[in-house]
Amino acid sequence: MSTASSCKMTEKSEEVAAKAECDDVEKKAAGNEELLPVLNDLDEAEKPNPLSPEILAQVVEKLQGLGLSTIGSGPVLHSRLSLFEKRKPGLKPEYALDYLIVIDFEATCYENKRAGTYEQEIIEFPAVLIDIRNRCVLDSFHRYCRPVKHRILSDFCKTLTGISQEQVDRADSFAVVLKEFEEWLIRYDLNRKTRWCVATDGSFDIGLFLSWQLKASQLSPPAYCKMFVHIPKLFQWIYLFNDSNKERAGMYGMLEHLGLQPEGRLHSGIDDARNLARICLQMIHDGVQFRPTDVAYFHEEDEKKREYCCKVVPLNKKKWVTMHKNTMSRMNFRK
Repeated sequence: MSTASSCKMTEKSEEVAAKAECDDVEKKAAGNEELLPVLNDLDEAEKPNPLSPEILAQVVEKLQGLGLSTIGSGPVLHSRLSLFEKRKPGLKPEYALDYLIVIDFEATCYENKRAGTYEQEIIEFPAVLIDIRNRCVLDSFHRYCRPVKHRILSDFCKTLTGISQEQVDRADSFAVVLKEFEEWLIRYDLNRKTRWCVATDGSFDIGLFLSWQLKASQLSPPAYCKMFVHIPKLFQWIYLFNDSNKERAGMYGMLEHLGLQPEGRLHSGIDDARNLARICLQMIHDGVQFRPTDVAYFHEEDEKKREYCCKVVPLNKKKWVTMHKNTMSRMNFRK
């Protein structure tokens, strides 16, 4: 785990590179142009809708002929075929990352309070380890954490998360759980490997919950959490790039698009992490290349003036490999 000072050393130069693409990333998906059908010989008004019933029927027929899944929404099926057609015949796919660690924190909360405007302590720490090359879940990690500043859970929090007061009272502090998490990572030699990344259901897990918890616990930010995969953002880039509403799907929306049924309890951290892992696995099967989408600057405040959030910006898609490798090489796990 890197110290706070070592994190600061490279943040400025990395931020310049990330900002250069910030506006562009929000406007279009990485590689969207490559996923669109080749229709350049037609005028815009003559181009068929890639999601029309006629086109979808052709897509389904092609998928069946290739032995690929025909389960999923129209946008998913269209992208699944496009991804397959981009593969090089006879060659195994090359992956930018070897592992994903899906994390979905649960934190203390209160009804009618806007996230990021008050102190929220992590009370559930779940993680699911995905082997990208072998397309499977290797293991999972699950601990509850005892809040220190706000020890009594609100009735709203207990109802939302399903976590009882007794469970957090018996739990260890976040600092102890983080150390146990890193011991779990070491079992898979992830302290030596660099081709892996954390994946979350949005920016709040890293930019809000983890960022504030690290400050409250007086811990330096882990290098491996500086860059992360924003799963709904990547999902939108790959599957929903033609959506005129530009609406980002949540976890249940992504499951529905992929034709998967949700399992477990909503807002149970471990159940949500497992559902997100199922989404990631299906994306991997479809040929999606996972890469970090965002970078967190733990020592800077959020530009939206949410007091308890750190700054999170889109990660430069052209320079992420070097930035990620340099960041992960500074890992120094707690002893």
